[in-house]
Amino acid sequence: MTESDRLLRTGLVLAIVASIGQTLAHVFNLFALDDRYYHLDVSSEGTAFSWASTAATFAAACGALLLAARPETRRRSLMLVLGASLAYVSLDDFIELHERSGDWVSDRIGAPDFVGPRLWVFLFLPILAAAALLLVWTASQAPPRPQRYLFAGMGLLVAAVISEALGILTKWLEEHGIESPHRLRAGLEEGLELAGWVLIAAALIAMLYEPVSDSGRSRGP
Repeated sequence: MTESDRLLRTGLVLAIVASIGQTLAHVFNLFALDDRYYHLDVSSEGTAFSWASTAATFAAACGALLLAARPETRRRSLMLVLGASLAYVSLDDFIELHERSGDWVSDRIGAPDFVGPRLWVFLFLPILAAAALLLVWTASQAPPRPQRYLFAGMGLLVAAVISEALGILTKWLEEHGIESPHRLRAGLEEGLELAGWVLIAAALIAMLYEPVSDSGRSRGP
């Protein structure tokens, strides 16, 4: 088994354990503990769960930047842009810029409360789309195993965004006295997001250990 394979396997195990673990903690707090503990709510900021997602995203950014620094990497400028984009996403997640912007726009246009926090999907779509396209390009150039992990991670992130959009409906239900669907949706969204970033980070870092072809070029971007 190569170093790349070991990294990918470790990333897969970490993604599964971390996402399931935090989801179970969230559900236990919601139903068994009557949602009493802030730090067991995966949708809360400033918790170990929010740190984990931010750290996983930053790890993916570091992987992309390390690939950009490798002499064998083709189109290093694109990898540099990808790394910078992912670093921004990590920062944005840490300081809640997208949510604050959504609330600000919602206040200005008078949108309902259950819509406002989801406006970030539209406000930051160009940035997210650019990062997604660069990840797709990276995956298309990657060796088979890292490629599968990259696509799997991106699929989980797409599912998380869809779950966020569904928050419009579940938030409306919450405002009408039906709270559980919104809390469960939040737990699902955060679990999908964490697993997705862990897989992407593992794939990008694993690509650093892929062998160089006979022509002196790497078997990757």
